[in-house]
Amino acid sequence: MEKEPVKRKTLDNKTGTASRNNFFAVISNYLDCLVVILDWQGKIVYINSFVENITGFYPEQAEGSYYWDVFCLSEEKELYKAFFEKLKPELLPFELKTQITAKDKTNSTILWKYNILQEQNGSGDSLVLTGIDITSYDETNKKLQEIGEKYRTLIHVSPVSVISLDNNFRVKSWSSAAEKLFGWTEKSMLEKNIFQTLEDTKGGLKQYCERALNGIITNELELACHRKNGTPVFVSLYLAPTRDYNGIVDGIVLIALDITERKQAEELIGFQLEVEKLIADISSYLANLPSKQISDGIEEVLKMAGSFLGADRGYVFQFSEDGKTRSMTHEWCKYDLNTLKNKLKIQSLDQLPWWKDKIRSRNWLSVSNIEDLPPEAEKEKQVLKAQGVCSFICIPLIKEGSLFGAFGFDIHNQKRKWAEEQLKLVSVVGELIANAFARYAAYLEISYMSFHDQLTGLYNRHFLKEEMQRVDTARQLPLSIIIADLNGLKLVNDTYGHIKGDELLIKAASILKKSCRKEDVIARWGGDEFMVLLPRTSIQKAKAVQQRIINNCSRIYAGAVPVSMAVGVASKNKPGNGLHDIVKKAEDNMYSQKLNESRNFRKTVLATLLKTLAEKSYETKIHIDRMQETAALIGRQASISKIDQDRLDLLITLHDIGKINMPENLFTKKGPLTAEEWEMIKKHPEIGFRIARSTELFAHIAEEILSHHENWDGSGYPRGLKKEEIPLLSRITAIADACEVMSSGRPYNDKKNREEIAAELKRCAGTQFDPALVDLFLAIF
Repeated sequence: MEKEPVKRKTLDNKTGTASRNNFFAVISNYLDCLVVILDWQGKIVYINSFVENITGFYPEQAEGSYYWDVFCLSEEKELYKAFFEKLKPELLPFELKTQITAKDKTNSTILWKYNILQEQNGSGDSLVLTGIDITSYDETNKKLQEIGEKYRTLIHVSPVSVISLDNNFRVKSWSSAAEKLFGWTEKSMLEKNIFQTLEDTKGGLKQYCERALNGIITNELELACHRKNGTPVFVSLYLAPTRDYNGIVDGIVLIALDITERKQAEELIGFQLEVEKLIADISSYLANLPSKQISDGIEEVLKMAGSFLGADRGYVFQFSEDGKTRSMTHEWCKYDLNTLKNKLKIQSLDQLPWWKDKIRSRNWLSVSNIEDLPPEAEKEKQVLKAQGVCSFICIPLIKEGSLFGAFGFDIHNQKRKWAEEQLKLVSVVGELIANAFARYAAYLEISYMSFHDQLTGLYNRHFLKEEMQRVDTARQLPLSIIIADLNGLKLVNDTYGHIKGDELLIKAASILKKSCRKEDVIARWGGDEFMVLLPRTSIQKAKAVQQRIINNCSRIYAGAVPVSMAVGVASKNKPGNGLHDIVKKAEDNMYSQKLNESRNFRKTVLATLLKTLAEKSYETKIHIDRMQETAALIGRQASISKIDQDRLDLLITLHDIGKINMPENLFTKKGPLTAEEWEMIKKHPEIGFRIARSTELFAHIAEEILSHHENWDGSGYPRGLKKEEIPLLSRITAIADACEVMSSGRPYNDKKNREEIAAELKRCAGTQFDPALVDLFLAIF
């Protein structure tokens, strides 16, 4: 029906829309058709006078507003909005018959042609609709087209999925976009109840369909359903009622938008947030856990991560030190599963060759179905089948760069495709567990060091003091104590160095461990002293342990030095006095034994030292005997005392003891020594001094050993003493040593006869040797 023209202001080229957009020059208000120009968001840029005449809207009222807000019924707005949102340039041009609503709410049927309005440079920036009013032609067929034809063209051209239903929820139209979205053709869907296709397990779709029949528009309803091929799809549904010619609701129109990617992204983000929270919870839990409880706490971590992943079992395997076996040290499993922890305490890795190679190569094992394992994993497949495992994930555990075990989860009775985010979670949890193990290992090391002697591995004095307080009770009586003192440690340290001394201590600790019982507490009580605490042990049993210690010492050596310990024992049989009295008594017994045995031990050590020295140099028994004969002659001529004569014999024996740790080639070299070699040789008096001073038996000749290479004129070493500053016995030793060397010869010097020796002594008298002593010696030589 043609409307009366509406009087309005003339569109001014300076102030109207046409003046602001050059491309309107081709459009005339006098064309006999409707012209609407929109931007790609659906906003009205321009309407011509024909549109104004039909609708009653001035350009100033329409321009800048959305098309559906001006020219559509309220119940159709969402439909048109969705239509324009999905409209793309590649779909144009096309024709579409729709209704346009006037200002007075009357409708006109328009056959629209949609096209692109391009600028002069050729770029399309607007949408132009040109339409013909076909209301008069359409009215005669109105009732015939009320159900399907009203929006059929729009539905099938629309890039969004449009579905129309009758008031019994049967499908009346199913757009081509719906066919693409869900997989069913319109032909297969017509007259079918919508709820037979789209799952509505929660009843939301039916509820909103019923609301639409009551005239209520639903802006958005999210529905999870499946396509024809069974794949999941998420859709957002817009529902609005459709009406017949008389305005009565006769059906429903649904617009379905595919939001699968959005929902998957939302689910992924949600899962990531949950993963981050879980990781934060595990990190916080482990950080706040006392170090000594970390081992127990790891099983709680397995529970937290395993429950989150929907796993049936979580576990930690640790490798043995030799890498040949693995042991399940930590486990979490569901209440209905039997634990494997006790069954898999020690398992040979040769039984799992494929698993072993993968983990040792630091590869992840992510298996969705154990039936898909390669042929080389047949052994692993049989083991997993026996345990009921269908799927598993396992990763290596690395601590401070070293592989020490593996960590993972099992799934029983179903296959599991492990998602990337799940793998990342397992990886991070594995790192947290590895860090926790590193912290626990540090705690154990610190605890061990706090209560153990670092060198011997025995308990230390601090621990033993606490243990003595703990066991000093009536129920532990009789309580015995053994104190063992290692003989000659200082002598060995000064002679052979602290490495050999440490070896002596380690050997002594080993003897004590071998000689004592498992329940006995063995500790390093001091530098060379050990103590053994024997609860509920009589004095007779303690003495049996004491004797085992002594017997075992006789067969053990640290290099060439025998291990020797003085051992004392005492027992507490009645409550009352503290253990300090028992300790004192055991020490007294030990010192008593030490006095009896120390001389024999020192003789043994002296013999060992001389034997070692003789093997690498010319300090043989013959050499020492000849020196002692010469020195005794000089000593008698000098009228020294019997005590000094004894000291002189010992000095001759030990004067070159400082050479004991020097390389043998220094003494056998035929050519002259280098400057470096000579400097090394010159250190032997100082080394000999330290060795002699380290034991009471030799300390009284230490000064003479230090000075036996000093010269009368002060040109000697190591201190440059001269004349009477040099001890008398050292001066005698120097002459005796020179005579013996000249008479026996060396690789670098031929032997000399008596006359040659006398001449050399005279030549060096007053420079190297004491001239008075030379004269005394030559008088009887």
